Amino acid sequence: MNLLLVDAHSQGYYHQQSAATLKVGDMEVQAIFNTLRSVKRIASIKKARVIVLWDGKPLKREALFPQYKTRDPNPDMEAMKEKFKQQRPLIQEAFSYLGVEQFIAEDGEADDLAGLLVNTEKLKYDHIYLLTGDGDWKQLVDENVSYINQRDDKILRLEKFFEDTGYHTPLAFVQGKALHGDNSDTIPGVGGIGEKGAKEFMAEYGSVAEIRHIVLAGEELMKNRARKSFEKLSHNEFNEKQGLGMMDIFKRNLKLMMLRGCPLKPDTIRQIPMDYDPEKLHQLLLKLNFQSILDDLEVFLTPFERYGLKGGAV
Repeated sequence: MNLLLVDAHSQGYYHQQSAATLKVGDMEVQAIFNTLRSVKRIASIKKARVIVLWDGKPLKREALFPQYKTRDPNPDMEAMKEKFKQQRPLIQEAFSYLGVEQFIAEDGEADDLAGLLVNTEKLKYDHIYLLTGDGDWKQLVDENVSYINQRDDKILRLEKFFEDTGYHTPLAFVQGKALHGDNSDTIPGVGGIGEKGAKEFMAEYGSVAEIRHIVLAGEELMKNRARKSFEKLSHNEFNEKQGLGMMDIFKRNLKLMMLRGCPLKPDTIRQIPMDYDPEKLHQLLLKLNFQSILDDLEVFLTPFERYGLKGGAV
């Protein structure tokens, strides 16, 4: 059997913004409708048991780097998130009635839960699929772990990793991001190294440790616009703007971004109680006026019953 790990907030935000608006009374419900349909479809195709993962608050990342995810407010984005927030309890309720396990990282993010579960469950399943729009999850790709891009359903497997990311390995991928930074999470890079330079040096040397070893041994790095910056990085030269040495910035960024091994493992992981009950689900779908699901409810339930807890847990 396979396992499908679902990034709940990523799914919800995506469907809230990209799908046609659906309403029940004054409340928009397209995030509920399309998240349920999307997860059911992928679970059915991949013959996978579903586990849904929810963000809490990134307290450890904020403690390590107070500027983490401190973008200027975007009124449209804030309005979208508020509309999704109203739907979130109903998504959780629906998955509960479907017998789906759901976990919340109270002091962390769904990313951390994915990292933990990939590590603990990898040998228990034939294959693990990661359903998300968050590129950070690509670092979890392995021989039996694949990334499903929720925007187009494209599947990233390990053999195509370089073609997709420009990095030969998932470790090089996350090290590259730690070098050049991540604007979406407001994490600045080490300084002087952009995405292009990071990819070129990671492709040539494989890791920051190898680059540092070469520099400290007195040998020359390949000729490249970023060469001087990598030499400075290897000597941990001070970045005045950030008030830290460049290697110290790299190590901090790596800790912020790394999901394998989960260095910022949440202390409080809460499971949402399961209450497998097709009749309660039926009543909820009636309340939400999801007629197209109701018209074929038996088919909709099939992957959850066949591969979920009711159908035989691992």
